[in-house]
Amino acid sequence: MHTITLSNCVGKNLSVCLREHGFSVRRSCGGRGICRSCEVDILSGSVKERGQLRGVGQRVRACQCVVDSACLVVDTGQSADLIAHVEEAFTVLRPWPESGETLFAKARGNCALAVDIGTTTVAVKLFGTHTGISLAGAGALNAQTQVADDVLSRIEACAQAGGLERLQSLVLQTIHQLAQTCLDKAQRDWGDLGAMIVAGNTTMGHLFWGEDPTPMGKAPFTPRFTHTRRGDGAALLPEWAGIEVLSLPHMSAFIGADISAGLWAADFFEAQGVCVLMDIGTNGEIVLKTPQGIFSASAAAGPAFEGYGLSSGMRAKEGALESVRIKGGHLQTRTIANAPMIGICGSGYVDFLAEGARAGWLSEHGRFTENAPVLVHETHGRCVVLGGDEKAPVVVSEADIANLLKAKSAIAATLLTLLDKATLSPSDLDSVFVAGGFGKHIDAENAISCGLLPDVPVARIFYLGNASLGGACAVALDKAALPALERDIATVQTIAVNLEPSFEDHFIDEMGLNKMGENQ
Repeated sequence: MHTITLSNCVGKNLSVCLREHGFSVRRSCGGRGICRSCEVDILSGSVKERGQLRGVGQRVRACQCVVDSACLVVDTGQSADLIAHVEEAFTVLRPWPESGETLFAKARGNCALAVDIGTTTVAVKLFGTHTGISLAGAGALNAQTQVADDVLSRIEACAQAGGLERLQSLVLQTIHQLAQTCLDKAQRDWGDLGAMIVAGNTTMGHLFWGEDPTPMGKAPFTPRFTHTRRGDGAALLPEWAGIEVLSLPHMSAFIGADISAGLWAADFFEAQGVCVLMDIGTNGEIVLKTPQGIFSASAAAGPAFEGYGLSSGMRAKEGALESVRIKGGHLQTRTIANAPMIGICGSGYVDFLAEGARAGWLSEHGRFTENAPVLVHETHGRCVVLGGDEKAPVVVSEADIANLLKAKSAIAATLLTLLDKATLSPSDLDSVFVAGGFGKHIDAENAISCGLLPDVPVARIFYLGNASLGGACAVALDKAALPALERDIATVQTIAVNLEPSFEDHFIDEMGLNKMGENQ
């Protein structure tokens, strides 16, 4: 049970109130009230759900409710979770810049702030402008989630009066609060902060600068800008006057500055042989370097591996199931911090797919076999219980597996389609760079076994953590880095994989629990 007490929220949307109180409410359907992922139980007080009064003992969809009482107490169960740990850690594979002339050599103060604007979370790192020494880090939920969960919904919100202004204000305030947190930790003040370097996907970059992203919401998906952008912070927030602000370049509407920064962190353009960078998050961005050229694409994978839209899905935090083993028909599970199990995060799902197939619990097509301990649940249908209690069982359902396989297939098919451009196969890959917090925690063998990662020796897989943040820091500390990055990403060819002849065949082939490319 996760009990939340809300006061002075009468007339406000319940999901917004929960977010304002620090809970990330899942709205897998974009707040349309059709997915049930934001359901909560009313313990005290009342709400109006689509105009109907609901009270104690009733379960409601938070996104469809308006708070009706001065004090409302709800049990979120697994439908909302405390803000997950924001991935701040990163690994930079290129040589770390030695002390020398930096990108912000002429900026005031002696500190700079690197910012990774994610669709769901924002992470920042305060570091010495000339030394590169990390002084403090912080992360939080992107306050834009109060308006919409995903990129497309935020683009649509910008078509409404005042939508763009509100979304810009929300992300700027998120960054400002995180900057204040870092300055406090480092015992510095705003006069010490001379520069800010920002990375994020292309839509987040537009919203940061207050540029209208709506042209990216429909064909031909044209961003208003992709170039490096630089200016005085006063144009964004009055409190940022005198701070030099720079955002890294994007490659296309769907391959943003976060990937540009990740490529720099991976030393991608100097890496030997055939290599690929995979950022597995709400969508899967993939960049492939081959002798025939460098190709990039975005995989419309959706957020299944972040737990969204799944029966017991959640982001990685204390109590999340992170590891699954099936030995002799028996489950062996481990949760983060060994806390009581309350849900399943991405690494747990990857393990279950691979281990379930290996143990004979799952067929090639992701259906439970007669060997699996299947329970027919009134809400979840055919499922396997992994933990929890009778009131809130932690389960994996066949519907969950279908969603995971769709996400996995989109990622695998995108990579295979890019490999086709160079007449290569997964076995030709010399290096696989995996960006993002999710990739850092998965079991590589199981990710390969279920087809999420290409079938290469584990020694060829390198985990970067928050490569967007790491790349931004590395670029800031070397004056020569930015022009080199701009030159390198100009060589990348963006591919619309859905228009490629082989993509659909790859997508269908990869829907099974087979290794990537096994059916080719």
